[in-house]
Amino acid sequence: MALYALGTCSRKAIPVTSGERGVRLSFGGIEFNQGDYLYADTDGVIVTANKIV
Repeated sequence: MALYALGTCSRKAIPVTSGERGVRLSFGGIEFNQGDYLYADTDGVIVTANKIV
């Protein structure tokens, strides 16, 4: 798993928030569905419905 956050700084406290599970997520022209596989490295990101063996 890879997560790159640029321009961040740590906080002393993190507020309690709520979220949803099992919803479709879309950003950067890519749709992420529940159960999708995400592969990432410094060269790019691949999202697929099937596991890459």
